[in-house]
Amino acid sequence: MNKQQVVYRIVTERTPAYVKTIKRILGELHLDFSMYSGIGSYHLAEEKSIVIELAFVSRNRALVAAKLIGRANGQECILFQEIPCQSTLIGTGK
Repeated sequence: MNKQQVVYRIVTERTPAYVKTIKRILGELHLDFSMYSGIGSYHLAEEKSIVIELAFVSRNRALVAAKLIGRANGQECILFQEIPCQSTLIGTGK
């Protein structure tokens, strides 16, 4: 049965070293995640960005992850989004 869920999205700047740090932080928090690379801008300055999606996790745990990720890179702020959706894990019979 499907039920209303929230996917939490964290958008921040991307560097190779920072991606490793993000993966370490999420691993230490035992969070499953997806990451996507992109281009964004902050104060009209273009930068490489990364989008981290967290599903099947509480808002509090997602906020903790966002704050740790932002602090690890010395950032003033990062973007945190809450996206209502329906999510279903589908078994593959494997």
